[in-house]
Amino acid sequence: MTLIGDVLKMVVGIPSTTERALLDTMCLAGTAEGRATQLELGHAREIALDMPGFRRYSRDELQRELEEALEEVKSTEPEQMMERIADSISDPERREQAYALASVVVYVDMDKSAVESAFLGRLREALGITESRAAAIMKEIESEVASIRRGEQHAPGT
Repeated sequence: MTLIGDVLKMVVGIPSTTERALLDTMCLAGTAEGRATQLELGHAREIALDMPGFRRYSRDELQRELEEALEEVKSTEPEQMMERIADSISDPERREQAYALASVVVYVDMDKSAVESAFLGRLREALGITESRAAAIMKEIESEVASIRRGEQHAPGT
């Protein structure tokens, strides 16, 4: 896809290949422990609603997109899906965004299991993100989680 094509898709509200890969990444992160929870999928939906290509979608339409992405993730081996995601995202900053989004979905329940940590390590490798950069991203997320636990931050609209 060319830059012009990506811009036109954004203007008319069609998700780009990268945005679809980000949606897949969030679904894959949600299934890291075997099954995505409604909490994880709900956060993924809210994040996707802020992506330019999904802004014109209703919550119901985006829920259907999420469910389709989730079914595709479930029917594909995780490493194969990670490779597909990496192939769909060439920009290093967007790859970091994919890693950060996966990390946020993993942390949505305010905890990260050993299984989820291993998943994030494999995703980091697939996306070509250095350990130091991934650690910086995780440090920022963990700081935000700690702030939320302390009650320093409130959900939007509260």
